[in-house]
Amino acid sequence: MNIANIFGMYLGCMVEALFGPYSYKLYSVNREGGAYVDDLKTAERLYVNLENCKLLLTPLDKITEEDKREFEKVFRVRNLQEVSNIRCNGVYVLLTVNFDMGRDRSEVDATPCELLWLASKGYDIGIVPDEYKEV
Repeated sequence: MNIANIFGMYLGCMVEALFGPYSYKLYSVNREGGAYVDDLKTAERLYVNLENCKLLLTPLDKITEEDKREFEKVFRVRNLQEVSNIRCNGVYVLLTVNFDMGRDRSEVDATPCELLWLASKGYDIGIVPDEYKEV
């Protein structure tokens, strides 16, 4: 998967651009490795090179209670806090989740749709190379 495809999963999320002193909202991505970001302070839309950006992501183990409830409702998953590993189509995603450190580890199969939902909320689902994310 190329970097433009990875960033495309995070549309609407916050990014840090090397040229600016603060964060921007990711608006769109193109195949050539560029993106448009919204400057929330000036309401301008700026063009940036993805190699000069980092996604600002939240670790999945810091998922909010509200997002857990929404995920459970949308995808009919029970006891999300018991999930420690997520698999997609039988292949482990580069991700370890432990919502409740005191419980035994269990596994859940995540569909691409579920992973995309988590990405759209700005969670680190393990697909972004370290040089393109700030967690």
